[in-house]
Amino acid sequence: MTPDSESNKNPTSRPLGGPLSAEAFFAERPPARGVRSCRRLGLGTAYLGRFYGTPEQGQALETIHAAWREGFVLVDSAPGYGPAEPLLGEALKRWRGDRPIVATKTAQTETDLAAVKMHYARSVKRLGEIDLLAVHDARSGFTADQRAAIADYMGGLQADGQILATGLGGGGPAVQADWFGTRRFDYVITFLRLGALSLQGLDDAVPLAEDHDATVFAASPLFMGLLGSRQTELLANPPRYYPPAFIKRARAVTDLAKASAITLTHLALRFLLSMPMVDVVLTGAANPAEWADIRAAYEAGPLPADLYERVWQLAQQGPEPKVGG
Repeated sequence: MTPDSESNKNPTSRPLGGPLSAEAFFAERPPARGVRSCRRLGLGTAYLGRFYGTPEQGQALETIHAAWREGFVLVDSAPGYGPAEPLLGEALKRWRGDRPIVATKTAQTETDLAAVKMHYARSVKRLGEIDLLAVHDARSGFTADQRAAIADYMGGLQADGQILATGLGGGGPAVQADWFGTRRFDYVITFLRLGALSLQGLDDAVPLAEDHDATVFAASPLFMGLLGSRQTELLANPPRYYPPAFIKRARAVTDLAKASAITLTHLALRFLLSMPMVDVVLTGAANPAEWADIRAAYEAGPLPADLYERVWQLAQQGPEPKVGG
């Protein structure tokens, strides 16, 4: 998703508050109404699909199974993630433990109800039971009638017990508000709007979710690799979807991590997981080693209050780019 525009200095009007206590940080909670409680860290599968190449299947399956074995049972996928959904389906077939909580989305660019139904049927064939279903990209040119028809269809799936909860993916809160005008959704997914490089979601996505009694899923805490293993590559040649403010903030957050003797990945993940208004953090791992590092960040618990405050300040430096969803 590319920036729409850049405003002048745009500090968040909502107080961030202190970090969660360790008890609240580690407490399980329902990711949405009607869904059983789980840990607040979920495994996103985009990195096992279309992004940055496709990992070897054995490594992909072991990454998914490692998360489930260790108690991180929420897994999120999408038809738009290339081979990720079929890989998840294979992981489910081979899994012998308790069934995880499975989330997926509608096809990313489909606005026609018939196409949405077709893709949902294919997801069911791949995954079996689906617990959470979200509109993938809520901004994709839907007319009011198309939004109403798709929302009604998803509501029918929920009423029939075929899915447990419905959600809204990217597009930004203005577009998501239009969808809330059609029916009640159970969760909102933010993308590049909450984390160590941006807090703009505190002014829009979070209040929107609160107004509609929906939970908040914060996706891509490492900002698509900018705060992770791909940082050197991305800083040297920033893709067009990274606004200058993100690059400047990424350098500042990196310096803070070094000065604080904490890895950049752990700083970014723990910051987002420490935010009281975030119900679920969705983060990707391309292989078992990356998952082990993510798990270790979670196990380290909430950030100390002073470090949490410093990241909050850095996440607001400079003009706020209107980016993400």
